[in-house]
Amino acid sequence: MKIYLGIDYGKSKIGLAKADEETRIATPLRVLRGGRVSGPEEVKKVVQEEEVDEIVVGYPLSLSGEAGAQ
Repeated sequence: MKIYLGIDYGKSKIGLAKADEETRIATPLRVLRGGRVSGPEEVKKVVQEEEVDEIVVGYPLSLSGEAGAQ
């Protein structure tokens, strides 16, 4: 069974959610603080700890459906 890690990347925080192919529902996992400084290393640790197979990165859209500034 595949494990997916969803990443919502922000300026100061990175939100992580976990899902598997059986339930197909993402559940909050944790929020990382540090953004660009320590974020990538922390995500790497989570990928190893949770045995993640695939990563999904959020695409920021505004309420009008246009690509957001982030």
